[in-house]
Amino acid sequence: MNKCNSTFLIYNRDIRIEHRNNDYFLVLQQLEGKLNNQTEIENVCLHEAAHLIYFGRLGVTKLYLQIPWMFTEGALKFKYRVAAVGALKEQLAAFNIRRLVLLSRGMAAGGAFLRKAQGLSDGGDSDDHYEFLERCTKFCVDTGHAPFNREKMWRRAKKHVEREIVRDPSFVANVRQAASYLQKLLFYRLFA
Repeated sequence: MNKCNSTFLIYNRDIRIEHRNNDYFLVLQQLEGKLNNQTEIENVCLHEAAHLIYFGRLGVTKLYLQIPWMFTEGALKFKYRVAAVGALKEQLAAFNIRRLVLLSRGMAAGGAFLRKAQGLSDGGDSDDHYEFLERCTKFCVDTGHAPFNREKMWRRAKKHVEREIVRDPSFVANVRQAASYLQKLLFYRLFA
């Protein structure tokens, strides 16, 4: 394990001080452990950079970058995210099925990149997968489109990205370059 022992900015403002119990500090310690593992940081940045490249292809020009943050889910179940990159909601508003296919590739790109280009068994994309399924449901409700096989679309998106990784070295190079920039933006070390 490549340790760097730095202090990072972690957004936790949404968790009230009186709720910061032992469970909170255990989860915070897990997050800090990931933040102090250089390999983990590099993989997170590669994952998010692959999303960025595909979102750009989708025509998304307004993105958000999220530094590490903690939040609660349910009855004070503490969770964290090391980083996130995403499209602002208004950028994803006007959708048809073709754009949804492109979005599926963008959302699958991060995990597919880590599995195919980095050889990892876990691409860290379970949240991306869940969010994609939710977007598909919303798409059908909002547009009146007939339900379709969302899982099949997700699998095809992952395969599409994996094929591009094998066939196009410039895609891999672009992801690596974007990851380098993200690492500087999202993981600014306060103290070394």
